[in-house]
Amino acid sequence: SKFTGHPIGVGCEGDFNCNTLLYDVMTGVLIDPSGYGRIDAINFTLRIPFPQHEWKMWLADDRLPGMKLLRYFNFVSRGFTPLDDNVRKFICDSFIKMFEDDVACPSSPGVMVDPIGLPSVPGMGSPFSSKHNDYTASATDAAADGSETVGDVKSIKDTLQTFIKRKVFRGPDKAVWVKKEGAFRMAVMSEMVASGLLGGDRAVKAWYKENVYPQYPTTDPDVKLKPGLH
Repeated sequence: SKFTGHPIGVGCEGDFNCNTLLYDVMTGVLIDPSGYGRIDAINFTLRIPFPQHEWKMWLADDRLPGMKLLRYFNFVSRGFTPLDDNVRKFICDSFIKMFEDDVACPSSPGVMVDPIGLPSVPGMGSPFSSKHNDYTASATDAAADGSETVGDVKSIKDTLQTFIKRKVFRGPDKAVWVKKEGAFRMAVMSEMVASGLLGGDRAVKAWYKENVYPQYPTTDPDVKLKPGLH
């Protein structure tokens, strides 16, 4: 297993109870301020560390718009599950509404990129046809050193482009890109279907194609997530 940590104040701590654990480097003591962090980490549970009436405040206090939502789906792709359906519906509803707000208040003009093909996901199939379309994506990018200074990030779309570059299409091994993209997409789609907010599989696939897929920030001609899909 892997153990990682960040100094307090960098913006990575406290998004979910499993991430509220503190480690005292002087004494070697593991501190669980919420009382749920250790058990949630053991059980792979996603619990928002605030009472439900404060969840909107928790969501608004984010280092980049919507990053907590993306981290939720990233955790799900690694085997975590929400504490209950209330958590799932809040996350999915907030994710949907952030894209709706983006349409009403679009961010700065972007650059044109060619979308890459997507592999089939077990139980979901391939959500997209092989037809090629150009999508507009923001030029916002992650800083080379991995810091949170990522330019003029104004919206969920900007944040998503940064997240995909940093967490999915990262490193020299394109096979890893394929695996991570499929896991992330399956996590988003499965949670959306389970929430019941958009309807069934077909509606969720259409929503993902319209909102999430265009934000894939790659122009690498060698990226083919499945042979024959490009």
